[in-house]
Amino acid sequence: MTIEKEIAKKIISKGYFARQIPSEFESTALSEIIDGLDLTKSKLSKEGLNKWCKLIDFSIPKTVNFRRTMSVPHPLHYILLAQLIEEKWEALEAHFSKSQFSLTIPQVSEGSIVPKFKMSEKINRRIHNLVSKKYILQADITRFYPSIYTHSIPWALHTKEVAKANQRDDGYFGNVIDRLVRNLQDGQTVGIPIGPSVSLIIQEIIGATIDDDFKRDYANGLVGYRYTDDMEYYFSTLEEAERALNILNKILKNYGLELNNSKTKVIKIPQVLESEWVYFFKKYEFRSNKNDKKKSVNLQHTDIKEFFSTIYKYKIESDEKGILNYAVKVLRSIVIYRENWDMFESLLLQSILVDTSIIPTVFETIEGYKYKGYPLNYEKIKEFLNALIKDNIELKNDFEVSWALSFAKNIDITIDEDVSKLLLKSDNAIINILVMILNSKNLLGGTLDFAYYESLLIEESLYDSSWLFYYECCLHGWLGQDKNNEHIKNDKFFRQLLDCNISFVNPNYSRALEEVKSSIISLCIKHSRTNMKTLEAQEILSKVIEEYSFFLGSEITVELNNKLGNEIYKIRSSEETGESERADEETGESERADEETGESERTDEETGESERTDEETDESERTDEETGKSERTDEETGESERTDEGTEETEEGDRSQINKNDWLFKFFTTNINKNTRVRSFEIFDEY
Repeated sequence: MTIEKEIAKKIISKGYFARQIPSEFESTALSEIIDGLDLTKSKLSKEGLNKWCKLIDFSIPKTVNFRRTMSVPHPLHYILLAQLIEEKWEALEAHFSKSQFSLTIPQVSEGSIVPKFKMSEKINRRIHNLVSKKYILQADITRFYPSIYTHSIPWALHTKEVAKANQRDDGYFGNVIDRLVRNLQDGQTVGIPIGPSVSLIIQEIIGATIDDDFKRDYANGLVGYRYTDDMEYYFSTLEEAERALNILNKILKNYGLELNNSKTKVIKIPQVLESEWVYFFKKYEFRSNKNDKKKSVNLQHTDIKEFFSTIYKYKIESDEKGILNYAVKVLRSIVIYRENWDMFESLLLQSILVDTSIIPTVFETIEGYKYKGYPLNYEKIKEFLNALIKDNIELKNDFEVSWALSFAKNIDITIDEDVSKLLLKSDNAIINILVMILNSKNLLGGTLDFAYYESLLIEESLYDSSWLFYYECCLHGWLGQDKNNEHIKNDKFFRQLLDCNISFVNPNYSRALEEVKSSIISLCIKHSRTNMKTLEAQEILSKVIEEYSFFLGSEITVELNNKLGNEIYKIRSSEETGESERADEETGESERADEETGESERTDEETGESERTDEETDESERTDEETGKSERTDEETGESERTDEGTEETEEGDRSQINKNDWLFKFFTTNINKNTRVRSFEIFDEY
């Protein structure tokens, strides 16, 4: 199968639900069956093929007092759009190549479609391009995605003159993209959805043409970059910069776009490269004492308080986004002593009230420590979650409410009756589904009336913003619905999804839980090859759980024991025959025996992560039996490592970014009884 044949699957698998939506929502199963769906006019009818659909809106925090609306598109038109992009990918790549300035040209990666460069490349371009230039034109497009005129898509691909003369000719594929985008959003011609990865491709269609027009109209010597709607160009004189600004403004108006006056300006060097707070957190050193555990606990206690105090100081002084997000990522590089956990947990929760965008990181951190046996304060967390939902549900702050519900489900927190009643007034499909999941687990308090939810389950809902809720109710048997629902069975599109048993929701999914299971399997297999060769699977599992301080329920332990038994049997069978074979590809775990080098490889398809083990990366801990040496911990060496140099990107990204969860694996495979730092953990380059 060619790369082109995988593009539609990548767009659907990792580019359907935005990463800001809780991970219970997934589209991998849908991506696997798209080639078998019949989406032709003869099957769906002309009317069915061109039926307008409504987006599921999902409000997320952007900056203080400002929010952004992301969207989940209807699967019918999204699949058609993804397949068209796959079919025309070669032509699209040729179009993108017109731009000499874009850093966000879509690239086919291993699992998704992503921008060619990360945001950190912007500062690199500035450094290298200002060697002989003194002036910077900084420009930003006002509300770029919500302002894109869908008819400008064929203008950008085929020129405005040609597109206008051939508006109904599907031989010009820009017209088909235009129509499919309009069908996605109830016929609207202004704006494209924020969140799905097809929008990265669509904005780049227009952006590449703007870049090419700008280069042509300015003539020789234009130097700079464009990162989606954020642009920077460099000039020797103020006059050159002002001339360029006038040209750029004219070109944007030609495509129905306008510059953001508050963010567009000409400035002169020198300029600060990165904010002071970035360097502070990069270089912060958490102290420890090599000879005295009690002193180390006290030092960490002081450092954590200082660290959070400095976070809040910078937050008060600056309106920059990403401060808390990056700082909390830095904190995850250390292992919190149990004695300091209560304070740390409280400060994490308090930080959410300062910047709610850090909710997924904070909740994941707390859940991660839960599986290491740390004493979570469930009463405090329950009070916090109920207050968080209560404060945000009537404001339609979907991000905060949905992540609170997801976390409550993951750690078995009950939602109070008064809060549950507020949730039952919501018409957001993401929240509706999470509420039904909690209800199925008896985590909603009180006697509740689901009448409003039931009123959403009508035939018209299959193509409005409640389609996901209605479909999943039928699939999971919620609110008296089932797979024999007449509306679903009579719809020629949804009937095909139903027949393939496609769901967009995994009610029991927890990223932390899945990662702890795969981490334990990885550790057990490593030890089964080295210092535990003679032990049976159950004994290995017990020793690893004890040594690495895992805290698991009996059901999970039984599941792991069965899985590990199968893994070890396959590995030892292959070793006996001198062969190297992959074990259990269906679970996403692969281990390759290599007696000569001692290398082993771990692959987890469920989480999208790939981690190398000891000999390949020198990152893993060697056991005493393997090396004859003890691991050097912070207490033993007195060394304090610096935090990793990098910042965390907070712009929109595809689903694969959040699935590649480096911290969870590194944390779970760190022996927290011997180390004060999470092994080899590196935060990203963006914030």
